[in-house]
Amino acid sequence: MRIYRLFMRQLFLMGIFFGCGLFLNASHLLTGDITYQCIGNDNYVVTVTLYRDCSGMSAPTSVMLNASSSSCASTFVHTMMPDGAPVEVSQVCPSQYSSTTCSGGSLMGYTKIIYSDTIQLPAQCDDWVLSYSQCCRNPAITNLQNPASSDLYMEVLLNNSNGICNNSVNYSSIPIHQTCVGSGVSYNHGTYDIDGDSLVFSAIPSKGNATSDIVYAAGLSVSDPIQGTTTFNDIGYNGVCGTYDFVLNAVQLSIVTMKVDEWRCVNGMQTLVGSSIRDLCLIGESCTNYSPSVWGVSKGLNLYGYGSDSANYYAQAGDSISLNTYFWDTDSSGNTTITSNHNESMPGSFVSYAPSGNDPKKWAYFSWNIPSNAKGHYLLTFKGEDDNCPVRAYTYHSLFIHVEDSNAASCTQVVSIQDFLSNSESFFKVYPNPSKGVLIVESSYSKDLELRVSDLLGRKVLEKVLLANGEHKIDFDGRKGLFMVEFFNGNKLVSKYKVLNE
Repeated sequence: MRIYRLFMRQLFLMGIFFGCGLFLNASHLLTGDITYQCIGNDNYVVTVTLYRDCSGMSAPTSVMLNASSSSCASTFVHTMMPDGAPVEVSQVCPSQYSSTTCSGGSLMGYTKIIYSDTIQLPAQCDDWVLSYSQCCRNPAITNLQNPASSDLYMEVLLNNSNGICNNSVNYSSIPIHQTCVGSGVSYNHGTYDIDGDSLVFSAIPSKGNATSDIVYAAGLSVSDPIQGTTTFNDIGYNGVCGTYDFVLNAVQLSIVTMKVDEWRCVNGMQTLVGSSIRDLCLIGESCTNYSPSVWGVSKGLNLYGYGSDSANYYAQAGDSISLNTYFWDTDSSGNTTITSNHNESMPGSFVSYAPSGNDPKKWAYFSWNIPSNAKGHYLLTFKGEDDNCPVRAYTYHSLFIHVEDSNAASCTQVVSIQDFLSNSESFFKVYPNPSKGVLIVESSYSKDLELRVSDLLGRKVLEKVLLANGEHKIDFDGRKGLFMVEFFNGNKLVSKYKVLNE
């Protein structure tokens, strides 16, 4: 393997290109993901989806899925075969499919290959990790240092302890996005969860294996991961819906990695039941086609529903809700098409589109008669695409619909496999959790402590002294997502909590 990687690095230094400016590499895999479905008795249908650049070698004939649990000291490998032939999913208009590299042409082409099988986990553990890796990443990646020396790596966390039968998140969007330099774009993975779990998104470093992050190119970081003539406004990340907003200022092939955690109320406590990481392959090209614009969301609800901001929408179980949005493409030659993941995310919901025919502006009308047992969190994503050739332009808009139940008991504490530090937690009360904007922290500890609140990227939200036997209110000031609340006695961490602010 070491000799092979040295060979690949030599190809990179020699500047050998194949197809659309991309380098030859071992697998020609651009990105991928792992999902799973619980079918009971610790059995899961696991799916590995790979996206392959057509300018190189064939897709793997099989994948080796690794499963491991540290707490249960268990590990095994399961071989998975492809479900069928690769399917082309290139970002071109239909008339240009014969001109992609998948058909011997020059336009960038890529295919999707699905591998799936049923596995049975031998024990109930809260830290099962299912992973897959493949040598090697594409040397043409511009925002990572020495990408050809690292594998393409993907993983999911699975918690089947205490009889939890969780389904992973799924994705409705292809994780490859081609766009013109200078075009403003919103991208969303189209994440949805059929269990209605609360989803928390975070940006993380791209990984070469389970324990190693890949170093970014000089001047780039997790919060600023793409290249351009300026980097201040290159990319903005919405941790509520997992939406990337960006303007590429330079031709590039960049990898941006997202992690999504699934939280569920289990026995009165918010518990981490699963997580997933997924790479976005972002391709900036020299072209003139600009993505459609999204013109907001207008809402119609009964008395019980409300929207707290542009990303969150609240309703009660049993309500009837409706909303609409539209996409407009100023340089379209005629037709803008809208699609959504509403059928997968919220079965029984309805979306209609208007007007029909060749019109660059299209409305999407969404409605849902929420079932009385549908308490949970549902992520709705719309995709707008133009009809320009040869490469179509996309943009996305997402909204998190939170369905509440006034009769259900609330969760009192967020816990996970990392949270049990010591018995000192009995000295603190942190509530309500999830919070609706303001969090109460009570301490019966005998000493003054330092209270620190930070987001998942480690950015400080609040730092203040918590007096012995004192109380403090934390105002999140409109920030949404998962936060760490930590108590320090000098440099010693006394206790910590994960708090979900909705």
